[in-house]
Amino acid sequence: MEKQFDLNNWDETATSYSKFMNSKGFFSKFGSDMIAKTIDNRRKSSPLRVLDVACGSGSLTFPLVETLNEMNPCSVTGGDGSSSSVVAVDISQKMIDLLNHAIESQGMKNIETYCMNGESMTQLESNQFDYVFSSFGWMMFNDRKAGLSEIYRLLKPGGKVSLITKDSNWFLIADCKVCYEMLGEPPVFPESLLRRLTIPYQNELEDLYKEVGFKSVEFYRSTQSVMTTIESTINVVRNNPVFQLLKQPLPISKRDLLLETYREMLIKRHINNNINNSNNNNLEYELTGSVIISVGQK
Repeated sequence: MEKQFDLNNWDETATSYSKFMNSKGFFSKFGSDMIAKTIDNRRKSSPLRVLDVACGSGSLTFPLVETLNEMNPCSVTGGDGSSSSVVAVDISQKMIDLLNHAIESQGMKNIETYCMNGESMTQLESNQFDYVFSSFGWMMFNDRKAGLSEIYRLLKPGGKVSLITKDSNWFLIADCKVCYEMLGEPPVFPESLLRRLTIPYQNELEDLYKEVGFKSVEFYRSTQSVMTTIESTINVVRNNPVFQLLKQPLPISKRDLLLETYREMLIKRHINNNINNSNNNNLEYELTGSVIISVGQK
């Protein structure tokens, strides 16, 4: 039986994951790109209501707030009920706690947060959002169709959804194939696992959009880079549910070796660019990732 994501595992990695993503700005770069491709940045006379699904600790939430404020200055800080607003939901209570702390520390208003499963957002009323975003989150749902159907329900007629999804070119998958070879295993993942972790075929995603009811969808590729250290990457990967699933095709005796093999692979790959650094774990390198942004209209 295929192992399913234990979405609660994001509680375990929430702190290190959020620290890396928010301090390095890696996911925020992708988020800014998807916002630019989705929201008409001309000033609006009426308030906008935006939903961030699987928001994590806010790597997309805060760029959304900044965008709305640029379109209508002070629109998300007034709290008077007539301003633009962002609703952020995530299945991990730890992620929501981190987001709430950041919202409070920055004195932001008109941001609502909820701990809920994006596949069934029954607390939220239908036809209320102008835009719905999900950066890397929707694709990890156990039932993607249910999640996209929920997004369709929540959008106003004419509203847009923007999703970030990975394909097999995502750096973690490509890197783990190299690690498999280092462990003496074929660098091949089962088709079922790749489908669980990625959207391998764009036409299938396009068909799903249409099946749910969206009248149109457009696709874009986004590639972003950030400088980081090997230790930062290892700390993020360690308890990451995606990495845990990438262990599964290995023989049981080698699964616990994958993390240190990953560290060894990064050191070998980047040590020539850091000859003056005596601490291999602090080696700096450029992390690059490439994703697909899809924008559908109801």
